[in-house]
Amino acid sequence: MRIGTTAATRQKSARPRALGQPSASLFSGRDMLVRARESSLASRATATGKGALAAAENGLSWLLGEAKQGFTDFSHGLQGLVFGVSFKPFQTRTITNDPGDANHPDSEDLQQAQQDTAANAAVEAAAVAKLSPGDQKKYAALVVLTGPTAANPTGFPLARRAVQQMLLAGTLIGQQDLAGGNRLLDNLSTLATEPLAKGIDRATIVSQTAIEVQNPARIDQQAKGTCVATTAGILLARLHPAEYVRLIAGLATPAGQVKMAGGDTLTRVSDWNNDNDGDRTTSQRLLAPALMNDGQFPLFHYDNSTDRDKIGPIPVGGGLMASGSAHINSELEGHPYDAHTVFFFDRNSDWNAVKEALAEGKGPIPVGVMWSDSDGNVGGHELQIDKVANGTVSYLNPWGQYETMSEAEFEKHLTDAEIPA
Repeated sequence: MRIGTTAATRQKSARPRALGQPSASLFSGRDMLVRARESSLASRATATGKGALAAAENGLSWLLGEAKQGFTDFSHGLQGLVFGVSFKPFQTRTITNDPGDANHPDSEDLQQAQQDTAANAAVEAAAVAKLSPGDQKKYAALVVLTGPTAANPTGFPLARRAVQQMLLAGTLIGQQDLAGGNRLLDNLSTLATEPLAKGIDRATIVSQTAIEVQNPARIDQQAKGTCVATTAGILLARLHPAEYVRLIAGLATPAGQVKMAGGDTLTRVSDWNNDNDGDRTTSQRLLAPALMNDGQFPLFHYDNSTDRDKIGPIPVGGGLMASGSAHINSELEGHPYDAHTVFFFDRNSDWNAVKEALAEGKGPIPVGVMWSDSDGNVGGHELQIDKVANGTVSYLNPWGQYETMSEAEFEKHLTDAEIPA
């Protein structure tokens, strides 16, 4: 099951995550509650005069804090017993590639993109000349939207390079969506010309979406606990980039609705442009909360502004469980994913099922882990595994980066896996 969710305040050099604290043990939680109660009673018994009320308030505040920590420790200990999952801080986690987010390029990224685009100008011109007149017109429109303007002299260099690279790689005309069979070029062209909902800037959404489908590792959940939805979106962009753009284009229309390959209809949430998310791209502001809603239990809904699941106005937690992850991946790709919740007695068999699926070419595989890093961040988090080889797991983190971890350690933190049927 998804025990929690990891949210991020994205920074290039440091990425603190708003999560609970590590668990000591099941029994430490009980002991802390006992000590908290004894200390509070003692402080109130010795307080006199005007200081009595203040002492009582301080004691109650301290008690509540200790009770919360005690409950967390109790919960972690119980989860450890039932699921056999580890809460120990990672020892072997390594970030191997951080390309930077689609909307947060640094000066080196911009300069390199401009140099790459200029270096490939001649071969680009030759490739454009081979396109049909209609496709040439569509491509030229993308070049204009991603290029410099009077209002934006720099333009979107990463997007301009992305469009060029996808042309040269054959992706623009070789990749089709899962609905009508439209090509990636067609769907980017739709996004570049269709009526857009209020608040959506055309050049921005076209540029950010082009960057994301050219390199899905640039997609980042930022400060929202949407790791499951963001991971599913990243996986779709990797496997079916034209479909990813089709969904973004549908959510960006004034109607704000689009049907997924599996039949469910995604609907743009009313507060999609809420700015308390750490500055996600426009495409992620549209897609992630819509997917979070699609993966909910009946009667539940996702509140984008508060980043909480609710029944009516009542908050009931955050994140999605394994069943929700399997559902949205099934809908996005149009074929079933099976949810595997990992318990202590079947941990090895579930891990072997993940490796077998990878060996059969069914990857990348979305999985849930109990995240526990050296900064004290602990909580459920979704990743997608690319490869397990030579005792090392290679995976993509929806914080916008590729990472590795030893297989032995990764398996101990596994909570669930969503495997294509």
